[in-house]
Amino acid sequence: MINVPEFVDGKKLNVAVAQLLLENNLKISVAESLTGGEVAAKLVDVAGISKSFIEGIVAYANEAKMNRLGVSAETLIKYGAVSDYGAHKDSCQDLLLFYSHRQEKLISLKEYVDAMPEGQEKIYFAP
Repeated sequence: MINVPEFVDGKKLNVAVAQLLLENNLKISVAESLTGGEVAAKLVDVAGISKSFIEGIVAYANEAKMNRLGVSAETLIKYGAVSDYGAHKDSCQDLLLFYSHRQEKLISLKEYVDAMPEGQEKIYFAP
């Protein structure tokens, strides 16, 4: 398990994350299961986050993971609903979404990597 600090630079973690999102005009959506919406709840506690927070989905049951998040039944059978991210991080790349200004829509990390020009090895981010 990753040890997540409660405070970053003297600020509560949710406030620090929200400030980073707002200052850089970034958008965020979250998909949760085991946390039961806690990540979204912490973010929406911060004033002004509606400029950055798009949505939060709590997909606890396997049926919800398949219907709402597009997780395949094969993935759930092979890895289980709860698995070690480090051991199965490649199966999470479909769940990591961000806004593509080029495509003008939310795309997954996998879609981005698949569309990268030949020879590009790194993902570049410009706020």
